Amino acid sequence: MKPIHLFLEQHVKKAGRKWYALPLLLLFPVLIIGLLALVAVTFLNQEDEEAIKIGLVDQDESEETEMVSDLLSDTEELGSLLEITPMSEEEAEENIKNNELVSYIVFPEGFTNDLYNGNATEISLIGNPNQPTNSYIVKELIDSVSRHIRAAQANILTMNKYAKDLPMTDGQRNQFVFGQFKDFLLYTMSRDQMVKEHEVTNQATEAPVYYFMLGGWFVVVTIWLLGFYTFFTDERTSGMKQRMRLYGVRDIQLICAKIISTFMLAGVFTAALLWLFQIIDIVELYVEDVGRIISLMSMYNFSFLACLALIETIVHAPKIKLLVQCCFTFIVLLLSGAIIPVLYYPSYIQQLLPYSFSTQAFHWVKEVVLNDRFFAEMLPLGVMMFVSLATLLAVSWLKERVRT
Repeated sequence: MKPIHLFLEQHVKKAGRKWYALPLLLLFPVLIIGLLALVAVTFLNQEDEEAIKIGLVDQDESEETEMVSDLLSDTEELGSLLEITPMSEEEAEENIKNNELVSYIVFPEGFTNDLYNGNATEISLIGNPNQPTNSYIVKELIDSVSRHIRAAQANILTMNKYAKDLPMTDGQRNQFVFGQFKDFLLYTMSRDQMVKEHEVTNQATEAPVYYFMLGGWFVVVTIWLLGFYTFFTDERTSGMKQRMRLYGVRDIQLICAKIISTFMLAGVFTAALLWLFQIIDIVELYVEDVGRIISLMSMYNFSFLACLALIETIVHAPKIKLLVQCCFTFIVLLLSGAIIPVLYYPSYIQQLLPYSFSTQAFHWVKEVVLNDRFFAEMLPLGVMMFVSLATLLAVSWLKERVRT
């Protein structure tokens, strides 16, 4: 422990001697990330939500099909996103080819007769192969409508059977059955959810200013860790290293001192920047939230610094070592979601992201700050921190064994 204490004192003296370089190291990433975040927020705020355009081909042209099409347009979950336009089948096919429609619905001729006579009713849906996601949404909606129509059909068949025994004309009976069909269909469709929803909130578009401010803070903290770690790294000659070994000083002791010094110095400025956000009302945090954020970021910082130290242990050339550390930092930030939200990554990459310590850290910090979560899952991040530090110790020990 004594060599580590001596190295810590040396780092404090070095920071005091070169204090003039610290403001540049602190402010440069803040300015760069702030400009990039401003550009990203401006770009995302310009996005508009477009309606899903659907064609309606009504070959039956009855009151029943007109009522069903009106119900589709007035769907509570998707009504504001649907734009249903009546057209002929030829026009619908042409619009699909021109990619102007997501899909079109076809009510076949004889739909109403089949409905009242107890025959199976079909609503055809032709989707656009160029817009599979929106076509699937429309398919879910049509499938739900078909299920409700079949339920209503069973009800009106029973009503029609008993209505034939009543003293009423065919016109009155048909009007009565149609009223029952309409009431039952409206009841079932309003009772149940038309589309099974799985809501995925994209904070980058829901609250872009807060998301990218938090992402910028995360990026700045990571750059500070790399900068301070590099700042405390001194290149020693082979003769100096040999003399240090004769005095019993090991490389891992020097690395541990750099990790502790970097962690403490970066931690002070990280807390100061977060406190600044709190003062200017960018975020509102309670004492419990601050405790969760400190725990998450501490585990993230140790994991990241352990990986930087591992690169330093394996790579000896100073310039190549710095290049590898910078590339590693870029990859860590890219996977975290602070620069590009993870929702925009392909699914096969998203399946691997939970194994990244930066993804875990930023995700739970975002949940605490932006979504007011009262709980943060720290076990995965803690395991990753333990694995990173254990790997660093194992590689350093093997290196010492090979050297001796």
